[in-house]
Amino acid sequence: MNGSDNCDREPILSEYTENGSIQDTNKEATSDSITAVYARRWYMVMMFSLLSFMQSAVWNTWGPVADTAQAVYGWSDFQVGMFGSIANIAFVFTAFPAAWVMDVVGLRTGVVGCSILVVIATGIRCIPMSNSMFTWVANISSILNGIAGTVPFSGPPTISALWFPMEERTTATAIAAIFSYVGSATGFIVGPLVVKEYFYFPQLNKSESINQSSVHDLLSDNQNNLTDPFHIQSQKHDIQNLMYIEFACSSVLLVALLIYFPSRPPKPPSLSASVKRLDFKNGICNLVKNTQFWFILFAYALPTGVYGTWGTVIDDNLAAVGVSQKEAGWLSFYSIIGGAISALAVAWLADKPFLRQHVKIVLYILITGSCLSVIWFCLLVANIIPFGTVQLYIATIMGGVFINSTVPLSYELAVESCYPIAEGITTGMLTLFNNLFGSLFILMLAINNIGTAWMNWVLLGSIVIVYPPLILFKEKHGRSAVDTEKHVNIQDTQQNNQSVIGAHVNL
Repeated sequence: MNGSDNCDREPILSEYTENGSIQDTNKEATSDSITAVYARRWYMVMMFSLLSFMQSAVWNTWGPVADTAQAVYGWSDFQVGMFGSIANIAFVFTAFPAAWVMDVVGLRTGVVGCSILVVIATGIRCIPMSNSMFTWVANISSILNGIAGTVPFSGPPTISALWFPMEERTTATAIAAIFSYVGSATGFIVGPLVVKEYFYFPQLNKSESINQSSVHDLLSDNQNNLTDPFHIQSQKHDIQNLMYIEFACSSVLLVALLIYFPSRPPKPPSLSASVKRLDFKNGICNLVKNTQFWFILFAYALPTGVYGTWGTVIDDNLAAVGVSQKEAGWLSFYSIIGGAISALAVAWLADKPFLRQHVKIVLYILITGSCLSVIWFCLLVANIIPFGTVQLYIATIMGGVFINSTVPLSYELAVESCYPIAEGITTGMLTLFNNLFGSLFILMLAINNIGTAWMNWVLLGSIVIVYPPLILFKEKHGRSAVDTEKHVNIQDTQQNNQSVIGAHVNL
């Protein structure tokens, strides 16, 4: 690990020499002379992924236990949804400052800072207080955790560019990205396991049809539990235990990150990583003017943003067809885990030479699969086709598989298309709009008597509408083009990058 101490505080936008200092840009470089791949790259991406996991698990605290939390604290469906929404809004307002920290100050500062915010967000919820005060604290906690999500959510392409060679970059991006979804999925399991379910539904036969009147009668039978003080106190105790678990896990992670998490390795893993990116201000200006970037941004952010928030309220969504809070949690868990596994597999294939230049075709396939799966889900829940538990599981899981698989590919396409704009700026903008679309989706719950049926059709619309921008997007791989060169003159590359940016702006 010699030389890594100096790298802890160096900004990403610096250029390298063999000992980690700024290199002479007048010299010709070869991949053998200035690049190195370190075994600890896997430790780095794993620690980054664990932070992403923890932040997402905290973000998804309340959705999986919505029924119980509403009974204990008197919250409405809108209030439960707003916890995620205000976290997304906090993310939107802090995405660019976080990108600046990653690209200019250093990745270590951003990662450790976000981990501290997660610890504070979970810690303040452990303080004993009244229900009304806890509601305020829960909102503050959501805001802090939303800010803490800026680096974990937008940073996967940055850590992959800093530590991984070209043939592993998409896979590393996928690993760092999918842990965000795995954390959210874990919330659907841990939450209901720790917090006992407030309402209980009978098990459904695989071919059993559900009607609204039977569900209404079942809910009415459970109303006697609402005024049971012992029952409510027991539920509150379970929620407090969940708060303690999240605080303990996030604290252990923070200690590990403080012990070792350098901003970058002593030597870059690829030639493109050794080339200085545009400065932050010029990077943002050129990114905004890049028409191709807006095409891939819209194709990524709209469906994934809506799907992410749709999944947090799936228990309310499926309650109308008699699916319990616990079973809805398992549905979400399986769909997200399936999506995480498929995203990793697709990213691994995209790193292979035969697919590296044809990522857009893979995105077409994934978007089409997403569309068909969500159509199937909508028809089942609306009882347009006979409802069945097995069909519901298959449709939900396949939707998660296809939608989540688009995430790492979209990240890498955007970064490649916008090179030499810094990775943190590019993905920061992507995730900003992802959270913005998700927030708009949740805010629709504020409409009186809107119900839940609209959620599924809006999700379907958010997928169908991305076909035009995806068709218009022109796939480019500027960063990989640098890495495939055996010899590169850094000074000439910097000059060529300016010409490339000018071409992007005029598109």
